[in-house]
Amino acid sequence: MRKVKRRYKILLLITGILIIGVYLGNKVIESNLKELAQFEMTDIAIEELSDGYYKGSFSEFPISVEVGVTVSHGKIDSIDLLKHTNGQGADAEKITNKVIDAQSLQVDTISGATYSSKAIFKAVENALQSEKSSGEMSRQKWK
Repeated sequence: MRKVKRRYKILLLITGILIIGVYLGNKVIESNLKELAQFEMTDIAIEELSDGYYKGSFSEFPISVEVGVTVSHGKIDSIDLLKHTNGQGADAEKITNKVIDAQSLQVDTISGATYSSKAIFKAVENALQSEKSSGEMSRQKWK
């Protein structure tokens, strides 16, 4: 009988630790997503960018994005999603077409995939900003 009580107490302790862990994990994710929702996009003068292929990334747990952006003649020709780890935001991958069509990061997010949309925006923004700050070296590295 003592062994059963001891096992029961251990099981309750493990269950309690798991519940606390899940609760704290959810709080971290909630905080990260709230922060992501508040990010503002920088307006980048795309027509001033040099031709080339630029990589950028952005990660805010649980979302992680890596992109490759091809710029030609002052326009974004393509955006390759090299990596997109998301929860339920797979639909956000359509946002790349909206950015290319508008030639701007100032487009609406995909409904139901707002967080992943913003993460993709930030990865593209980081790629284009890395071009402006690193110049010729960046172009040669990723061409």
